[in-house]
Amino acid sequence: MAKDFAPQIQICNLYEKTSQSGNKYFVGRWGGARVLLFRDRNSEQSEGSDPIWNLLLQEMPPRQADRQRKPDSRKSSGERPASNGTHVTADWQAPPENAAPFDDKIPF
Repeated sequence: MAKDFAPQIQICNLYEKTSQSGNKYFVGRWGGARVLLFRDRNSEQSEGSDPIWNLLLQEMPPRQADRQRKPDSRKSSGERPASNGTHVTADWQAPPENAAPFDDKIPF
């Protein structure tokens, strides 16, 4: 009888590598982060136990292809896209000190 597993989502691909000293490790990208998976050599393991691996995320500079893309014309105009597809200017200002307080019933 086959086991039922919960749905799975693939996060990224990891590529197996071997260091110059012969140790195996895995590397990949997850969005703007570099993913590294190293075997923990400092953990004490009893014979027959499963190895322990350390998962690390490292900030990465943009890929070469991302740097060569044409700059967005909105950046020079001070606008950015809003979630609904309209444009919002970046010239937001706080309300004046003498402005009437909001009369919300829901505090947050």
